[in-house]
Amino acid sequence: MEAIDPAAESADGYHHSPVELCAFAACTGGSFHGCRNRRDVITAGSCQGVPDDTSAVLLLVDRMRQCLRLLDQYQQRGKTVVITYTEAGTMQIAKMLGTPARLRGFFEVCRRADGAIAVTPEGLPVLHGAGARHVEFIPNPCPVDIPGWDFSVPADRRAGILIGTTYFHANERNHLAALVSIRSLAESLGERVTVVINMSDPYDRRMREALQSWWRTDSLRVVEGPLTFFAFLRLMANHKLVFQLDQAAGCGQIGGLALLCRIPCIGGYGGHERVIFPHLSGFGRSTGELVSIAARLLQDPSEAEDAVGTAVRLASEQAAYGVVRSRLETLFATVGRRA
Repeated sequence: MEAIDPAAESADGYHHSPVELCAFAACTGGSFHGCRNRRDVITAGSCQGVPDDTSAVLLLVDRMRQCLRLLDQYQQRGKTVVITYTEAGTMQIAKMLGTPARLRGFFEVCRRADGAIAVTPEGLPVLHGAGARHVEFIPNPCPVDIPGWDFSVPADRRAGILIGTTYFHANERNHLAALVSIRSLAESLGERVTVVINMSDPYDRRMREALQSWWRTDSLRVVEGPLTFFAFLRLMANHKLVFQLDQAAGCGQIGGLALLCRIPCIGGYGGHERVIFPHLSGFGRSTGELVSIAARLLQDPSEAEDAVGTAVRLASEQAAYGVVRSRLETLFATVGRRA
């Protein structure tokens, strides 16, 4: 089976991040099949000791009839199929299941699948309650153990704070609140705040105009996007830290990317933030506490370096490609015997 190349980027700049759900294929030497709009999406890959044609991870989208069709097709080919969500946050799951037909389809998919993966702790009871036979919490893989995926730059080249988003138009991610909350601290320390504005989104374009009308241009940097994947990583790596107030409780892509850049990610409580940056995450912390943490790390670079060191260790233990590959091997062996 053709392996996904995490360094590949399409001609138009679209790229599947190596810390998103397609990373389950990347870490197993598998392949990722799907469309740009996340319809008809499936990842399939081999684990160590598991032949290529026996295992697949089906990513659930809101078109449950399509998910059921794919599940049947792969099981009829003799594959052991484990399911997980494309959007793993609690509010995202609720939206995905927001009609009676979707809810019925979700229960049927869970009942028929051989097993399920919860990429966030909140997903465990949902999948169990829907009738999944075997559910495990496995965070999205992060290539902290893969040479070439360290995007860090020397500390003396890092400056300012990056708001952890590629666009603003998602209320549950709370990006505007993060930007406003960090403003006073940034100005008091002389740190510039960077935000990416998606110029293809009318909401973001209007937000750029509003921000530039009331924020000093010397303390706010507005980067016009959308950016290609590697352009966004290079932008992130040149900052001292990432700050976010994301409340979606999704897979935690921003936290995973911050780790690849070897800079702290403060706030958010997605899967990666809670696994890799639990000492900095927004889980159980107020906005004021997160701003205070940012102040400490900006004023004490050695504490920031220690925070990154802890994050690298935790990622290596729980989310590295090799670790997740081993856990997937065990999971498929377990649910395959049950099937």
